[in-house]
Amino acid sequence: MPGADSALLRQLSSNNARYRDPLAVIDWGALDLDSHWLPEPALSLYGLPDFDTLSSAVRRRLSQYEFIILTAHIVDEARHIALARGQFEMHLRECGAARRTLLAAAARLLLDQLVSVFYFPPARFYELAGLTRGSFWRRLALGNPRRRQFIAQCLAPTLRMLEGYGLKTKV
Repeated sequence: MPGADSALLRQLSSNNARYRDPLAVIDWGALDLDSHWLPEPALSLYGLPDFDTLSSAVRRRLSQYEFIILTAHIVDEARHIALARGQFEMHLRECGAARRTLLAAAARLLLDQLVSVFYFPPARFYELAGLTRGSFWRRLALGNPRRRQFIAQCLAPTLRMLEGYGLKTKV
């Protein structure tokens, strides 16, 4: 998806813009139903032995459903993140050490929730992608060390930013 970074930056800078349905920003006509919409290493089940047993059609559908989840979350949350960051920086200047410790704990909880929602699709999405017993596949994804490594790479810039504010977080 060339230009995704610039689209995200535009969305981040327009935090005061009116709400827009995140699914409305997807150019559905440009998406090819016969292609993967995410690379396999970005998929929640990638790296598990069970992933290798999935048919190419199921892998493709899984990439499409996970793409939709990611896109919807990114677009919708970008507005909130930009506004919250400005407010956060303003209030952080007035915080003492004790309050920063509490903020670090709150940031950890929020990041844990973000990871759960953003990086691990609900069981129903696995079923929509053609996998029976969606809860089984979600449990596998939650325990997937490759997925955890991928998430750590994705969160690294955010964790560095929080550390720069003096908030030590470990996810």
